[in-house]
Amino acid sequence: MKSRVKLVLILFAVVGVAALFLHSKQYPEKTETWMEDAVPEQLAGYQFETSSKTNPAAKMDQMTYDILKPFGIVTRVYADDEGHRLEFVVIAGNSRKSFHDPQVCFSAQNWRLINPGLQYIDVPALGGKIPATVMGIDRPGAKGVAMYFYNGPMGFRHSPLYIPFDLTFAKLMMKDNADAQFFRFLLTPAATPDSQSPADIAKARKQDIETMSKFADAIFKGLDASQNGRYFVSR
Repeated sequence: MKSRVKLVLILFAVVGVAALFLHSKQYPEKTETWMEDAVPEQLAGYQFETSSKTNPAAKMDQMTYDILKPFGIVTRVYADDEGHRLEFVVIAGNSRKSFHDPQVCFSAQNWRLINPGLQYIDVPALGGKIPATVMGIDRPGAKGVAMYFYNGPMGFRHSPLYIPFDLTFAKLMMKDNADAQFFRFLLTPAATPDSQSPADIAKARKQDIETMSKFADAIFKGLDASQNGRYFVSR
């Protein structure tokens, strides 16, 4: 009984100290205007199509802002020489509420998710291979491939489940940054396999992932080229 009382007292003390530290350090927030200025529109090797900076139709709906309460949401859309449409979205914030599972959104937009799972994607601008969630997506008249990952105070993550713990731990450790970003990449149309054999389907998926990896690398190289853009690249 005494040992349990001691344990409870220790836990209360730890929580009290943690709360003191969590509120003792202030973390400046970014704004969407700042994010829009930091994320380039022109990208080497790609044709710019549209942007949430200049096109209101490219912005997320108000309900998304109300639910996530992020610093901001930025969208960029490009085309490449192979006829792909390539979309990039970044969401930044310092609350776990800002980082949901995008698979829910894909399903709500009538996309069917095909084999979502963890893959390590080569992005040289980020130092090499990083964990990401990759999946095929399709709906009537459209097929594509989606990829997303997160950058937080503990590094890159493929799932939002890690973010609440990372943000809390960063505050407890009094780190300089206690916020995170969500990066989403969408490619359409997906490569058409030569046949429906597992080998040909895997070959087409590999081709799409390489295309998206190249696009992601170009995005982060563009971000790294400006002082404010480096906020999205390194910790």
